[in-house]
Amino acid sequence: MHWDRSPGVYENQRTTRDQAVVDCQTWPLAFSQEGLAFAQERGFSGNRLQFVEWLGKNYPLKAKRDPIHRWTQRAAKLRAEKNPHTALRHYKASIVETERLREWISEAAEACEREIDAAIDRARGK
Repeated sequence: MHWDRSPGVYENQRTTRDQAVVDCQTWPLAFSQEGLAFAQERGFSGNRLQFVEWLGKNYPLKAKRDPIHRWTQRAAKLRAEKNPHTALRHYKASIVETERLREWISEAAEACEREIDAAIDRARGK
């Protein structure tokens, strides 16, 4: 497996990076009052899995695509900024703006790691 900045599918990966970014936002949203209120206002009716998919298509998510490329570009602009006060102001804005998404991505990655560890334990007969 290699890292590149494209949102493609990697070997043995069942979802794209773009879809993973959408999923890590919609799953917590599907179990929140915010997500439920959004769906109720728009007349959604269906099961929880359909709800997650529906949210991905209808909710105004922070990111619909893998944000790494955009974040890398933003970091380059920060490094190029001559005024340290301006750079710090833009850095803080970036951190605040992406906080929730970064938390959701981190939580999804941790859940994935737990599942991998559990699969390894099952394979070992534990």
